[in-house]
Amino acid sequence: MKRGRGLPTFLLSATPPGARSLSRHAAAARLGIAYDSLVKLIRAGILDEPLHPAAVDVLATRHWLTARTGELTVLRTDGPPTVDAPTRRPFGFAVDVTDDYLADAALGPWRSDPERVERNQLLAVVLSTVPVAVYDIDRRGPAELDTRGHPRYTYSGTLLARLGPSSLGSRRGEAPTDSAGNAVIIKNPDLPVADPRITTAEIIMHSRIRVDSRGPIGYL
Repeated sequence: MKRGRGLPTFLLSATPPGARSLSRHAAAARLGIAYDSLVKLIRAGILDEPLHPAAVDVLATRHWLTARTGELTVLRTDGPPTVDAPTRRPFGFAVDVTDDYLADAALGPWRSDPERVERNQLLAVVLSTVPVAVYDIDRRGPAELDTRGHPRYTYSGTLLARLGPSSLGSRRGEAPTDSAGNAVIIKNPDLPVADPRITTAEIIMHSRIRVDSRGPIGYL
């Protein structure tokens, strides 16, 4: 029997042959999140449809963040932005919101432990396990009482990094490797690249974060 030129070679892929995009359910499974959480990423502009496997894998292959020392305050936000009915404050995230809107939506007022938030210093804003912004918290405002009489605190701080539209990242000179799906990580241009806060913020922004909490604020 005459043999051929050799055995065939193969590639392994999570995408069926010929498939150019993923379904929402397949993308959610690849990211390990619920279907509704995947929809939030799409509506916020972080992922775009059709869902190309490479774009989803940028997020799916990130490492999960854990705190080796200290602690990180985490705000679990929503997307896209809405108005919180009790406070009439904006809430939520989309890649095209302004920095001012993002601050209003991210910095409170929240039911939280103010001493703990100030001690932790950094606050990460997270949407469906994807960090979308990192703040350096410098102080808290006076307590406000919610409808149940519980204190809620507003914070102030410096925006260290955030997700933004690719067009904005290009104008600010961000590297293409900062890509996160359909958005880019934009660092604060007023701070030196060697600033340890920027370095730490970059680590956070290139990770994924999961915390368990009863409200929007949690701790990692």
